[in-house]
Amino acid sequence: MVQVTAINTRKVHKVDGHTIFNIVKQMTGESDAEINRIIPPRMVPMIGRNDADQSRWYNSGGTQRVSWDSDGQVSWGNALKHLKTWMDRAGQYKFLAKLIADGAPAPPAWTDWHTKNKPVPWTSTAKEDFKRRSMEEALIGAAGWNQRATEKTRLAKLSRTDLEKEFYTKQLGSYHWRNKNASQRKIRLDEMVDDAEKKAIGDWYSNSWKSGNTRWNPEVLMLAGENEPQYYMSWIIANTYHSTNPDVKNISSYEGRYKYRNWELKERYYPFIGVNDTLPKTTKGWPRYDADPKLLSIFTLPEMAAALKTTFAGKKDRVAGQQQKAKGEHQNQQEQYKQSSLAPHQVKRTISDIITTGLDNWNDRRFTYQYYWYGDDRNYSSRMSAEIPKNERVQVTWHDLQKHMGMHDFNNAIKEYATNAQTKRDRIVADADAALATSMKQVKDAKAASKGTKGKKSKK
Repeated sequence: MVQVTAINTRKVHKVDGHTIFNIVKQMTGESDAEINRIIPPRMVPMIGRNDADQSRWYNSGGTQRVSWDSDGQVSWGNALKHLKTWMDRAGQYKFLAKLIADGAPAPPAWTDWHTKNKPVPWTSTAKEDFKRRSMEEALIGAAGWNQRATEKTRLAKLSRTDLEKEFYTKQLGSYHWRNKNASQRKIRLDEMVDDAEKKAIGDWYSNSWKSGNTRWNPEVLMLAGENEPQYYMSWIIANTYHSTNPDVKNISSYEGRYKYRNWELKERYYPFIGVNDTLPKTTKGWPRYDADPKLLSIFTLPEMAAALKTTFAGKKDRVAGQQQKAKGEHQNQQEQYKQSSLAPHQVKRTISDIITTGLDNWNDRRFTYQYYWYGDDRNYSSRMSAEIPKNERVQVTWHDLQKHMGMHDFNNAIKEYATNAQTKRDRIVADADAALATSMKQVKDAKAASKGTKGKKSKK
């Protein structure tokens, strides 16, 4: 056990943002703006201070970096951290199985592995042993806490017949067995055996997959990567660092806690760190990464360039798909608003409001003609909007009202509205005439009073 001394950082060849940006630009042929949209600056953290996450309440959009094409040193340890995550995902059998079940194409290596690796089903003896353990656990759980050790010893000595007799007849307080008769308990016991066998088979697949070498197949790794640019960028950064720094074998990287508007990232580089070797006190708790992970030797730079190209193309298709999805959801919502306005209990009120405000004004108040969608992972800063074309807008027409009400009810509603409007007008006019008459009477009385007192002197 020795305390490893870090390599002087002046002797480590630095890789800056300009270098990686130019590599990606040459690989993809995309514009600077498109590169920064698909690979935002948060994916390429620099040594030192970086922008805090955009979800932090104290951040404003103006403080965020708009590009990582800078002279700052790109983090090597952060790239290795994401490569480790990529490798771990490839070793998770259930994760890959879910991706394939959700529609991702299964790699040939995955199919071949399943052909050659078949779990051994449980034998009848194994099933009976599981049933005995389940019955014993249920009976032990029914005993008091201070009697369970004695109960366990007693049940172990019972024959299978006596154990079943006690299990099917004794009152049990466990949720699985409470208020169940003998036949129901037997059915539940068989279900538990089936569930346990399925779980055992699933665990066997997971352990066999993780211990095998098929997870290192390039197609399997690409499946685990889910076409995310984060992993491809990390591979490019780690490969560039490794090719220019052959003496560095291990990296210790520390991502500091969030501070006001920024967070810090620090790294140390070592010639070798053994299993039992220690680091200096200030850095002993930092995560450690191998400078040459297995992933770097599996892929080549042209292969990674091709993968990154598909990422850019896929992101464009994804954004287009999100726009169409957002438009469809918006139109469906507007259609629901329309149908609710034309519902039998509401349509009479609708036609009354339309006649009052005018059809065009009512539609503009009821419906919206702009929809929104997000370009990348529901990031608010990437929110975009578009207008619904006039010929595609959801609106209520006179024909819709006639169709839902019927011509007879439609005409009656219009007549009733016209009658009510005329009645309202007559009432307003009558009230106005009455008010005018009252006012004129007061004016007349005032004039008569003024004539009667004209020329008379007031008494003192």
